[in-house]
Amino acid sequence: MREVCVNDQQSAGVAFEIDDTYFADVTGINPDSTAWFSVCERLNLPSAERIFFALCRSMALNSHVFKPGEVIAAEGTEVHESHIVMNGYVTVTQASGKSFRVGMGGVFGLAEGVMDLPHAYTVTAQGMVTTSVMPLSRVHREMPRIHKGLQGIERCTMMRIISGSGANIVDKS
Repeated sequence: MREVCVNDQQSAGVAFEIDDTYFADVTGINPDSTAWFSVCERLNLPSAERIFFALCRSMALNSHVFKPGEVIAAEGTEVHESHIVMNGYVTVTQASGKSFRVGMGGVFGLAEGVMDLPHAYTVTAQGMVTTSVMPLSRVHREMPRIHKGLQGIERCTMMRIISGSGANIVDKS
């Protein structure tokens, strides 16, 4: 059964949030199965929701709970782990003045961590927030196993994400 959001927050003004309408339809189905694919196709789920719902089934990720006002990541600090917002809302700010809210399904720290850059934003919990945590050491350990062509696609995608954040990209290759 899905956790109930204890924040009682409105999603108004949220820049990104997963629509969990069909969560119950995919609960209990192995994301590696043809049944998963069939259900996702029938429901016409976008890729962000497919990935999020599959991550919800992962027992390999640890959960962290943050209190209202707690800083989850600070702009300019070294990235050690990526967070996926599973429940609640966060405020994402940048020293440049950029500010927005992110809800369930938001991911932060992954692009910066993969690109070996510091956090591009400060992320602060609004109300109680639960995240699933992916240690960057694990991501770096798995990267060499990925097909070289997919590594190139991943690198281009991460550079586009980082460029959009306003962070300075330094090519270390």
